[in-house]
Amino acid sequence: MTGEAAYELLLNALRGCGASSGVASSVASSCFDAQTESEGSAGFETAAYYCDALNAGRVNGTTLHATTRPTPVMFCVDAQRGFTHPAFDAEFHEFIAATHQYGIALFNLRNGYTSGALGYYVHRLASVGLVAMAFANAGPAVLAPSGGHRPVFCSNPIAFALPRSSGYPLVIDQSSSQTAIVNLRSAAKRGEEIPPHWALDAQGEPTTDPKRALEGVLLAFGGQRGANIALMVELLAAGVTGANWSLDAPSFLEGDKNPGAGLLIIALNPALTCDESFSDRTENYLTRIKTEFDAYIPGERRGKNKVASESAGITVDRDVAERLENFAAN
Repeated sequence: MTGEAAYELLLNALRGCGASSGVASSVASSCFDAQTESEGSAGFETAAYYCDALNAGRVNGTTLHATTRPTPVMFCVDAQRGFTHPAFDAEFHEFIAATHQYGIALFNLRNGYTSGALGYYVHRLASVGLVAMAFANAGPAVLAPSGGHRPVFCSNPIAFALPRSSGYPLVIDQSSSQTAIVNLRSAAKRGEEIPPHWALDAQGEPTTDPKRALEGVLLAFGGQRGANIALMVELLAAGVTGANWSLDAPSFLEGDKNPGAGLLIIALNPALTCDESFSDRTENYLTRIKTEFDAYIPGERRGKNKVASESAGITVDRDVAERLENFAAN
């Protein structure tokens, strides 16, 4: 499938489920970006979830967000039960301008649907020379806190990106959990076991059975340290933004209630702190640790996948494509 055809399919599917043209364009762009950077059907599958949410009323596809600026560097956004992507797009250029002028800016969003892949936001900021971090929460709670065996957090992702002079930025995008719920569902569908450190069953015991894990709770990566990261993300993404705690947030996958989730993005202008070209400095460092110390550099695989998609087109699972075609025909 060509890139143009893939984007049009995403756009038409979202429109078919009631999203306005502006909202559909913004959300389709994020899904298209995820599709070109992945090795599977991640972007299309995400779009299908979004279409389901539109049809069920979990997300408002037409209402515009509201933004206040209590200080020149703070963008406080009420998504008003809508997608986070259109709000970010609408404030993007002003947000960049504020970061360039003052050296730092904060994008603070509440009352939103799930933010999707956080790498999308920080990558865009790194592409214009900024350093960025993002934190997000959502519902339902699926991840246990340190020492506990009942869900308190969502997967609570965190993302970081910075510019590289060679091209595609360094991008780190990872959840606080050992794995995602979707991986448990996939393992259960295939009848495969999961590693014992991924989840606990309903009795709070480690399990290799994905079906029992789905009745229990996910575990944080790295034990107590990972659980601390999940707590930090929750306090930033929900506490600072004023969004629902994951404990109180409706599911972004089921029902007709909006999660009321939060997204916090911090951007820095390294040109104001670094005497030399920051992108050149980081490029030299990353090249050094890759060649001399065999380090894996996050973002390089994404960049290669994007280039491959542009030259060879996009391969998508037929079942997922058909779902989107059905949504588009609504």
